[in-house]
Amino acid sequence: MFKPGHVDEDGHHPMTEFRGTSDLAYQFLTELLATPWDTPSLRAVDGLGAAIGTHLGQRRTRNEDRSLLAQVNCPNGQIYTVAAVCDGVGGSEMGDAAATTALVALVDQIAQLKRRLPARDLIVRLVRRMDDVIRESLSGRGTTTASIWICSDDGDAAAVNVGDSRIFSWSAGRDLIQLSTDDTLENELKGLDIKDPTVLNVRGLKGSLSQALGQAGRTSADLHLNVIPKERFGDAGLVLASDGIWKGSEGGFTAIAKHASSPLELVRRALTLAAWCGGLDNASIVALKDVSDRRLFVQQRKYLYSAPVVTAWYGDTKVILREGGLTAGEHVNLGVNAAPARPLGDEEPSPGPKEQKKKVRRKSRKSDNKNPQLDLTEPEAQLHRHTPARPKVEISTGNDSKKEDSTNED
Repeated sequence: MFKPGHVDEDGHHPMTEFRGTSDLAYQFLTELLATPWDTPSLRAVDGLGAAIGTHLGQRRTRNEDRSLLAQVNCPNGQIYTVAAVCDGVGGSEMGDAAATTALVALVDQIAQLKRRLPARDLIVRLVRRMDDVIRESLSGRGTTTASIWICSDDGDAAAVNVGDSRIFSWSAGRDLIQLSTDDTLENELKGLDIKDPTVLNVRGLKGSLSQALGQAGRTSADLHLNVIPKERFGDAGLVLASDGIWKGSEGGFTAIAKHASSPLELVRRALTLAAWCGGLDNASIVALKDVSDRRLFVQQRKYLYSAPVVTAWYGDTKVILREGGLTAGEHVNLGVNAAPARPLGDEEPSPGPKEQKKKVRRKSRKSDNKNPQLDLTEPEAQLHRHTPARPKVEISTGNDSKKEDSTNED
């Protein structure tokens, strides 16, 4: 697994070789490296009307998926909300490192924006930069897929997908609509004049990726990017998911999404189904209830920083990071993971640094035991007991709604 102390056979240290452009990037990388990704996690982020979760699965020894929800205050005066799922390619030496680096590069580049760009232009710029950073940092030893959605505080939004993670339009009671196209050799051949693409089955290449971030032997300009414009989102929700979510039962995942009434319900049931259907791969998912929800466009509080501020949710963690000094009039000396300073108009005194750190750093860990994760581990327990028959998947709306009431929020 990709850890701070990891040094490979050639003496390379991925953490020190990360080509980040800021102190904030290094801080965020340190936080992600400290996260126990192999532990199942599930959480709602009510402030964004969203939920996020990940599970190791039954067949893998490490989780190479990385998923994220974040809001970023930028120097260009805008606030961006971003959702991302990156699935480190298992055939590469350091897929987990590539996925981690992808998230750091994504957030770092947003945080350094000095001018405003249309969302569809911005997301292309971000993905190409992520591709370059991964390749420069890992020298082609790690690659990853990436499903990304970004929205500015003026409502401009776009999404893009690289690899075989997927982006869906989602609304309760309606069928899922896949917005992205898998970057596989099979789909590439559909655009060519090839009479029998089933030759891929014979060669064992069906489902093989045609492109991923961080590949050696090319540049980011060679990436073929299909941007999903804001118009295709409509007033629906959005789901970003790694292939481990639907690999075991694509039909089951579609049915679960259709009948889920909330992002948390969808995420919990999708992870449970993936585990019960064999846990063939790492499974990660982010769900947003309504991409037209104003909560996604503007943070409820804008802080008086002279530098970027990042609020990020991933795994079972929420962190607040910033780079640079405080503006005139602010008196709290903030550090990594400390709560932001008191905004204008807030009459409550700011807590001291120690209290802030206790309040914000890993604030969700305190109530982890209340998270509805029992369904995720039950299939694994069944396997350890060598039960010959796999139990049927049971979905109970009534029980889920009771569990949801006690789930930890943002």
